[in-house]
Amino acid sequence: MVRKNKTSLFKAIDTNEKVLHLMEAISRSPASSQRALATETGFSLGLVNLILKRLLQTGILKMSALSKGKIKYILTPKGLIQKTRLMYSYMTKTIRTFRTYQQRIESMIREESFSEKNRFAILGEGDLVSLVEFALRAAVPGANYRILKEAKDSRDEEIVLDCRLEAGGIKPGVSVLAKIIEGSTPQSLNRAGESQILQGFERGGSL
Repeated sequence: MVRKNKTSLFKAIDTNEKVLHLMEAISRSPASSQRALATETGFSLGLVNLILKRLLQTGILKMSALSKGKIKYILTPKGLIQKTRLMYSYMTKTIRTFRTYQQRIESMIREESFSEKNRFAILGEGDLVSLVEFALRAAVPGANYRILKEAKDSRDEEIVLDCRLEAGGIKPGVSVLAKIIEGSTPQSLNRAGESQILQGFERGGSL
């Protein structure tokens, strides 16, 4: 019964992103303690310990003693191959997600009849601004636009594409985050998951 619980726990947390994040931290600092790895990755100490145990059991990592009470973790040849696979998978997923949201924003711009306008202001900071910029170029070729950090800098003749987490109150304009989530389909990520991803975009974080 205990073994089954441990297996279920590991399945719940053993995501490719977490494993890759920890492997990258080990590559940078092989002699880091588990506590230091937990600090660097932002994982709990228990989670770091659990993932390390599994990586050691599967031959992806090995330990080497440095001195009394101190060890370092080394990626084995098998581990290097696995890390490359995880990086490839992560990059592919990120690009696919980026493209999915870019297409949604393009559709939103077209559906809102913004394509009839030619002056835009992209309001906000972070990766979502870059995403909206790509989408705007595709949806409205030749569009004139500016990137703003403050709403007060917008002009009356501009359509404001508001990329802030707490958007609203600007006319003419639209909250990009709200429109993307409204356009979710049953096959897409659930709304809570989308909110977390999009909040990461707004803060300048990665997918």
